[in-house]
Amino acid sequence: PPANYEWVQVIDHERLRCRVWERGSGETRACGTGACAAAVVAISRGACRSPVRVEMPGGTLDVRWDGGEMLWLSGPVSETFRGSLTLTATNAMRP
Repeated sequence: PPANYEWVQVIDHERLRCRVWERGSGETRACGTGACAAAVVAISRGACRSPVRVEMPGGTLDVRWDGGEMLWLSGPVSETFRGSLTLTATNAMRP
């Protein structure tokens, strides 16, 4: 599918539960952008009030929104993948 998908459940006025499927990756354990989007929609529709705790399989994120252009996202972080890539002339983009 050509898009990302998010399933959101309102638990109460302070909490949401979310699962995220991202194109090219499949289901992800957490997504800060998705947590913020879910919180803004829930707050703007009156289902939640700020701040909102967004529970995802990878952990819980806190989103605060004052109704304007600014959002505040906080929560734990952890490394889930480390890799390396070696570029050579054969990998380079060709005109």
